[in-house]
Amino acid sequence: MGWNSRSGAELKVLKVGGMPRLQEHAVLHVPSRTLVLTDLVFNLDFPDGRSVPWPLRWISGLNTFPGTSRLVKLCVKDRAALPSLLTQMMAWDFDHGVVGHGEGITQNAKDMLRDVLAWESAAA
Repeated sequence: MGWNSRSGAELKVLKVGGMPRLQEHAVLHVPSRTLVLTDLVFNLDFPDGRSVPWPLRWISGLNTFPGTSRLVKLCVKDRAALPSLLTQMMAWDFDHGVVGHGEGITQNAKDMLRDVLAWESAAA
């Protein structure tokens, strides 16, 4: 039967184009309405009143989270491919997000990701 016959209804996979070095994919787990991203979004959690440590700010280019790191943005080679990715991802039905760097997004994930990934739309 294979992977697609059983998992195709449960998982949707979208290759993030324009960043060949990262080989990033967005994965939607349909039953739980959860979007899974690896490097595209960082969501590190710092206790109230504690700022992002300067080495992390310097490397990532982020002062607050969630966000997309400077290193990921530097990997973009085809800026025209990014806006269609955001359109396709936002068409999916999801409420939650899991990211490879930091805390999961437990509510309003679609709105939060639309804001965080707005740089992609501006990239074209």
